[in-house]
Amino acid sequence: MHLNTMNIYYMIFSIGILGYFIYQSFVYKNLFPKKKYIGWVLFRMIAILSLILVLFESEMVLTSKDTTTLFLVDRSLSCENHKEEIEKVINDNIKDKKNKDEIGVITFGKEPMIEVPLTKQIKEVNLQTKVEAQGTNIQKAIDYTLSYFPKNRNKRLILFTDGEENMGSIDEIKEKINHNHVNMSIYPLKNERGKDVELKEINLPTNIHIGENAPVTVHIRSNIGTQGEFYLFENDEKIIQENVKVEKGENEFTFNIPIKEKSTLKGEINFLEDENGKNNICTTYIDTKEKSRILLIGENKDIGNIRNLLGHLPVVYKECTIERASFDLNFLSSFDSICMVNVPYEKINKEFEKNINVCVKEQGTGLLFIGGENTFSLGGYKNTLFEKVLPVNCKMKENKKKPNTGLVLLIDVSGSMEDTANGVKKIEMAKEAAIRSVDILDQNDEIGILAFSDKLEWVVPMKSIKDKENIKKEVGRLKPGGGTLIQPGIYKGIEKLKNTDTKIKHMILLTDGQGEKEGYETIVEKLKEQKITLSTVALGQDSEKDVLKKLGDGTKGRNYIALDYYTIPEIFAKETYLASKKYLNQRTFTPKWVNSSFLEKTSIPSLKGYIGTGIKSGATLLLKSDEEDPILASWKYGLGNVVVWTSDLNGKWSYDLIMWDQFEKMWAKIINYTLGEQNSSMKIETNRENEDVEVFVDTGKKGDHQKIEGVLQGPNEKENIFFDGIGTGKFYKKISLSEVGEYVLTIKQKENGKVIQQDTKRIKIDYSPEDRMVQNKLDFFKFSTDGEYIHQDTNIFSLPIKNKNKGYLSLDFILLPVAILAFIGDIWIRKR
Repeated sequence: MHLNTMNIYYMIFSIGILGYFIYQSFVYKNLFPKKKYIGWVLFRMIAILSLILVLFESEMVLTSKDTTTLFLVDRSLSCENHKEEIEKVINDNIKDKKNKDEIGVITFGKEPMIEVPLTKQIKEVNLQTKVEAQGTNIQKAIDYTLSYFPKNRNKRLILFTDGEENMGSIDEIKEKINHNHVNMSIYPLKNERGKDVELKEINLPTNIHIGENAPVTVHIRSNIGTQGEFYLFENDEKIIQENVKVEKGENEFTFNIPIKEKSTLKGEINFLEDENGKNNICTTYIDTKEKSRILLIGENKDIGNIRNLLGHLPVVYKECTIERASFDLNFLSSFDSICMVNVPYEKINKEFEKNINVCVKEQGTGLLFIGGENTFSLGGYKNTLFEKVLPVNCKMKENKKKPNTGLVLLIDVSGSMEDTANGVKKIEMAKEAAIRSVDILDQNDEIGILAFSDKLEWVVPMKSIKDKENIKKEVGRLKPGGGTLIQPGIYKGIEKLKNTDTKIKHMILLTDGQGEKEGYETIVEKLKEQKITLSTVALGQDSEKDVLKKLGDGTKGRNYIALDYYTIPEIFAKETYLASKKYLNQRTFTPKWVNSSFLEKTSIPSLKGYIGTGIKSGATLLLKSDEEDPILASWKYGLGNVVVWTSDLNGKWSYDLIMWDQFEKMWAKIINYTLGEQNSSMKIETNRENEDVEVFVDTGKKGDHQKIEGVLQGPNEKENIFFDGIGTGKFYKKISLSEVGEYVLTIKQKENGKVIQQDTKRIKIDYSPEDRMVQNKLDFFKFSTDGEYIHQDTNIFSLPIKNKNKGYLSLDFILLPVAILAFIGDIWIRKR
């Protein structure tokens, strides 16, 4: 039996009760006959002792005879060659299992997973679960296993591992193992790492300033003594190459380098005896800056005026074309604002688009989007993720009159349109192009689709665009076959369009071959006479480009050459927008002020064109056209300030504006607005130990209403981080980064729910935790848990159970009734 004797007050009270009972015994000794007195004392003693035992929470100790054995198997990369060995050991021992013995199998890498649920009936184990093998967390695996053990059985844990834990800490679980009476056995797996030299980390001082020489400390870990080369690159430029000698164990070297703002430092080692090249690179970042940084993206002909403007501002800028722009998140995060000038959507990498969204929304990077003929609807931005970032929609509002359009698509369906490139047929791209045109046209427009080869077929007879879905189905009837006769198709199109009651009449001619050589002068005259424009799309090198050019030029249309089948839908979309004259507005007008916001209201010079868009709800319209369309608009997208200019800045539409004496002043304010509040007074310090990063934030402010929150954007997903307060204006958070790749941590200071300042820190994990050299703690772990090593010939189920599971049964259910019966007996005797 077990007594809880921890409460001294219960002991004093119990002694008092017993003393009082003894005193009563002497008082009543001569009042009762001897037998009656003995019965009374006996009943009174039983009652009092029962209550005292209840008071002390008396329990009966029960020892279990049944045992549960759990096999905990390390399946991380460093143990992947031991699968068959582990299966053999487990299966050989299962044969000796008693019928009442219960077993289970749990595998682990970064996280534990149940391989075989608890069972008494099993003949063979095959390890099949796919664990996250890029890490070894023995602590988490054992913790999970302890919670999986049944409560009322003896616990035997068989751990298969090489002991190379690189996540968590095995030291923190040993007390829990002992407390849970677990019988620990370890089957050590051999890990032949070989000769290894690891570039562990590169450290910089906490407080560094631009232009100063600062010490860079390089930590190299090695299991051999050897010589090799160390290289240090700054923004991919080699700045240090040194021959270094390392001893077995930890090695440290220091180099001085000049500090440049927002730099990337990458270290690399090369040792001839090193047999593991996976852990030879380490990256760190210099996030210090004195000037705001701007990334300028666009063609040289479009960005000249912005370049000149930035050259007169106290900023650092980098320029590139969209094709050469890095879409890397860490690269984009190093800029405070990104300026894109007349960039077509088709040239934007999907990763770039996703990361721009992250930078603006989550990290507060500004965005200045400047228009031109390759932007908004004409540039293919409609219904894209990029459009969501902008304060305007690519589709204009429906509350104003627009000229209706009659459009005829003349599509070559000769036999050559059956040709395939990269698994896609020309004809399928032509169908997609026709569907894109249908989507763009409005309800009051009309369309006809004429297929031509050596015969003509109206796949879609000239009709209103109202039933778009049925028209799209009819497009599917386009099928290739026959020769190429262009002129009959054009004449058919003219006949249809001249009888169409639309303000705009336009044809798009797509062909991949050569038709008639002569007779086009008459066609051009006919088109002019009926005020029909015609644009041509020459598909491939074999098409009659010269003839098609004469057709387009002669009718004031446009000419395209599509060398890539995939560009056909984009060309048709852009041409449909241009033909409808609803989005490309080329006329002289004077912008009107709606809101001044961060600008001063002054007389704005006239512009000669812009791309039509629609203002979004929640956005601020600063300047509008004479037809109420946005010219300059802004809004806050997440944390970032975004500004859109729907005209150009290359001088085609904006010459008068560029020559205006207030141009530089106005655009300096626009650029400054996109930069937002970039100067943070927060002091941020990071300490990194392998994949664990400790972040300390000091706001320098007093107050109970401030909070520090963060957004961690990693290789695969983002995570919201909430910091713990550790003092006035001081906050702390420990973050574990297990995936290889680049991370951006955006830290936001909030007061009363509002973000008042923010900053970013960049971190990179260059190689898997499994490639790190770590201290093997199996010997210490075995000793501290009173465990033992086992080997292949060990009969696991015959191992003695030293720590038996102890259960405790409360005796209250017996003692309380006994006390009540004893008191009844006490009363009964005294009343006799």
